[in-house]
Amino acid sequence: IVIGGGNVALDVAREALRIQYMQYQNQKVITRTVSLEDWNEMPATEEEIEDAKAEGIQFNPGWGPKEVVLDEKGGIKGLLCMKVKSVFDEQGMFRPTFHQENETFLKGDMIIEAIGQAPDFS
Repeated sequence: IVIGGGNVALDVAREALRIQYMQYQNQKVITRTVSLEDWNEMPATEEEIEDAKAEGIQFNPGWGPKEVVLDEKGGIKGLLCMKVKSVFDEQGMFRPTFHQENETFLKGDMIIEAIGQAPDFS
């Protein structure tokens, strides 16, 4: 599972999928992304999104990570996510809000955070 919706996140997801294919040649492998932004707000370029789709990346836009779920041995079992209400507030500031009652579980044994950060110079 790759957290992020930008070009770097999609590059990471595509590379992770390729590595899995090499490692588990005859097994079904899944790499998915989860991003706060929905399709209309996703910062990745359209070309990057189309290339990732063509390679088999599964997208979960409009969902935010809530909790990493562990198994009884402490290994990663997956990521619990909440549906995003909005990513930005009325002033355009990054302040995600969520539908607390709308959750989904994404199964996965590795989670990579590939989100962008920038300084606020205001």
